Amino acid sequence: MNKTLHITFFIMLCMIGHSQTLVSPIQNNYLCDDNTDGFVAFNLEAIGQEISSGNPDLVITHHLSENEALNNQNALPNLYTNITSSQIIYVRAYNSVTTQLQFMV
Repeated sequence: MNKTLHITFFIMLCMIGHSQTLVSPIQNNYLCDDNTDGFVAFNLEAIGQEISSGNPDLVITHHLSENEALNNQNALPNLYTNITSSQIIYVRAYNSVTTQLQFMV
């Protein structure tokens, strides 16, 4: 029997520098755990493309804590395996042209 694991992403927190929203909310991401060990690899790069709508000016990074996202520290790899069965990932979106910064959780 397969388990369904999910990582939650939704708009949160703050925008710094401008009032225009950089990114659009995305759906929660669910993957099936085929071997029922409780872990599955999520393609954060693909999720980042969905978040940025393919805008090449946006630099998207994913983090395990709000503090890491705020300070742009310890970005997660593009292929990330969850550490709990239901996990929140913090997303940092930075526009390299306008220097606008937005955070999601």
